Amino acid sequence: MGSYLIKKMFQNNGLKFIPQLVKNNEKFIHTAYPERLSNLNVLIRENISRHFGNRLLHKDEHLKKEIQLEIDKFITLNEYKFEGYHIKKKLIQEITNSLVGWGVLEPLINDESIQEIAVIKYNHIIIKKMFESGWLDTDIKFQSEYEAKIFVDNILSPIGRRVDKLNPIEDARLSDGSRLAISLVDISLNGLSFNIRKFPKEEITIDKLIKYQTIDENIAEFLHLIVKGKLNTMISGGTASGKTTFLNILLNLVDEKELIITLEDNAELQIKQPLKLQFEQRKANIEGKGEVSLDYILKHVLRRTPDRLVVGEIRGNEASTLMNAMATGHDGVMSSVHADDPHTCWTRTSQLASKGDRQSTAEEYQRFFGQRVNLIIQLKNLNTGVKKLTHITASIFDYKNNTTKLIDIIKWDFDKSKFIQINPLPKILVEKMLNNGVKVKKIKNSFFRFDLNEGEEDEK
Repeated sequence: MGSYLIKKMFQNNGLKFIPQLVKNNEKFIHTAYPERLSNLNVLIRENISRHFGNRLLHKDEHLKKEIQLEIDKFITLNEYKFEGYHIKKKLIQEITNSLVGWGVLEPLINDESIQEIAVIKYNHIIIKKMFESGWLDTDIKFQSEYEAKIFVDNILSPIGRRVDKLNPIEDARLSDGSRLAISLVDISLNGLSFNIRKFPKEEITIDKLIKYQTIDENIAEFLHLIVKGKLNTMISGGTASGKTTFLNILLNLVDEKELIITLEDNAELQIKQPLKLQFEQRKANIEGKGEVSLDYILKHVLRRTPDRLVVGEIRGNEASTLMNAMATGHDGVMSSVHADDPHTCWTRTSQLASKGDRQSTAEEYQRFFGQRVNLIIQLKNLNTGVKKLTHITASIFDYKNNTTKLIDIIKWDFDKSKFIQINPLPKILVEKMLNNGVKVKKIKNSFFRFDLNEGEEDEK
């Protein structure tokens, strides 16, 4: 081994010290040897992480002091010497701050302008900012893959999840509402990697959508009318297009006297209304037991006669149950689906519904769609960072041809940079809105055209 000596592994006061190479058996931490300080930093962090486990997720001053004492004890027991006390103090403070709560990710988590954090390798962390395009590099990193794994384990442990060779992929909702997606080295060539999509602390209102250029004042007025009129609505869009945020805003337009029931795979909706029941699916435990699916919950809540039924995003069998609920008189139903345009929303929703209903084909559900879903609202994440409403499309059933017709009502004109109306809202949907309490006067005063019979009474 030449001038390198191996430090033996031993146990002491609950801390497990791992083998370490020490040059010339010197433990003098000097500014002339920055690699020694870096190596000591990694060694201490790994041992402290192992010792405290998921307690590190809880921020409190008592825990910080406890960690600082353990670090100091580690340094003393291993006879490390420092060029000056300030170096030792700085090291202890740096390690403590990096381990408690969100650790090295703390500044990124606290920055409200950051929407998503991606750890594509333990020493390469990138971020995406709200309303900006592209990813940005950071100089923040974990010291080792082991430390990154400890961090992930500490996050998952309190919510009863874990990642290992048998379960190399995990998705979870964290205590603050953020979403976590992890993949282990077994399937990720980069090594352990994970994304944290942060839960916005600031309430996004319909006025904020206008400010952020997702919609304009006229679209906002139109949305108020369709929510009041209880049109069954699908929010369609790609990844990070703002589907959940938009759905949340529509729900916050609902009358406070209505009972809202929501079902989500990971609870994200923040509903202001007082009358609400929120459900979240439960995944199977590590033994493969205890799963409670969205479809199972949906069948249960249909017995509770909600005024508004909402499924955060349809991905499986719940699509058929939701569409059948619309067919049995549930108005004002809302959901979202991952699709890039209204036509794909129609076909994808129908395909998902057919998988949960062996008695009906996707083609049959495409016909059912027009009888049950009234509107598709299409969102797109533009390369400028703006999340834009691009289409409001009506879905109606053409009884003559026994098929669903998709009719664009409003579109965003990219050349003119404004919303334009393509067609009036069909009469059958206007009648539904009137029957659900929307006043004719409100419709007549709208910026957009509705297919409304002349002489309609305002009292209707």
